[in-house]
Amino acid sequence: MSQTYIFLQSVISLAFLAIFLFWFYRDYKVDSFRQDLFKLRDQLFDDAMKEGLDFDHPSYAVLRSAINGFIRYAHRINIFQVIALVAISDRKTKSRENSFNTRFEKNIGSLTEDQRKMLKKHKNAMNIVMLKHVLTASPLSLIFIFVPLGYVVKTHQVAAKFLKKYRPQINTLDSAALAHGEERYSSIIWH
Repeated sequence: MSQTYIFLQSVISLAFLAIFLFWFYRDYKVDSFRQDLFKLRDQLFDDAMKEGLDFDHPSYAVLRSAINGFIRYAHRINIFQVIALVAISDRKTKSRENSFNTRFEKNIGSLTEDQRKMLKKHKNAMNIVMLKHVLTASPLSLIFIFVPLGYVVKTHQVAAKFLKKYRPQINTLDSAALAHGEERYSSIIWH
């Protein structure tokens, strides 16, 4: 085989890989996110019916509307937009009258304990589904977040094993550092 043929084959393979990662994978993740939200919304409805919760209750309506909003705009939600939103958001958002949390919590006290737990469970599930989508939807986030994160986690695991295996030697180093540190510290105090 000639060098030109191998080069063309490599370029075509990389082009297909890029198309897969930046087009098909993204579409798949958006569809998967929406499907998870549809299941969550259906489960919310079933649990609300089982708990005898009025479907017009403001906390239920706010949660259902938030799920619908995530479904509608799933194609726009990615890690870079979330980071930008968090970076520019006003810290007073929590206290705004129109914020999700304020509206969700405003009338939840009028519900039974089981109804409150059920709604909060679904609120948390909605946030988990959203975070899972945000963290895995972009190939760039996989490369620039999970690869370094995996490296840090693996390094920590290796360091922990090393420390466990060589604890007596590490203790000797710690003792030497302590002696030098106390020597330095005592010379500062007494002189």
